[in-house]
Amino acid sequence: MNREIKFRVWDNNNKGFVKNSFVGAMPLFMLNLDFEFGFIKDSWDGQLPPDYIFQQFTGLKDKKGKEIFEGDLFNFIIIGFSASINCGVIEFINGKFTIHIQNIKKEYMNFEYIDLGNYAISGEIIGNTFENLELLEK
Repeated sequence: MNREIKFRVWDNNNKGFVKNSFVGAMPLFMLNLDFEFGFIKDSWDGQLPPDYIFQQFTGLKDKKGKEIFEGDLFNFIIIGFSASINCGVIEFINGKFTIHIQNIKKEYMNFEYIDLGNYAISGEIIGNTFENLELLEK
């Protein structure tokens, strides 16, 4: 099965997601030398401007059909550990998309990252780390 490769880009200057594929006069997405779409570059030296943060689509959707990206805040339940809803941030760690659990109860488990693939279809996106960080404090 092929996964759709796409990104969203947060603009720190304007405090919002970029709505097009250009920053100023430079494209965010360009063809590489093999003419494959998706090579990300904003200048010829290959350095990303610090004002833009790229977040990749995981290829998964939540229980409401919403696409899950890095940086999304995600509510889910771990069956067998707790009846409470857990909240985490979607991150790419060690070659896979994970949920970095924020409100973990140490008496239930001793880890803070779990595989997103096991919880994507039963969990729900509640926001993102740029616009809704206060939701992690609940």
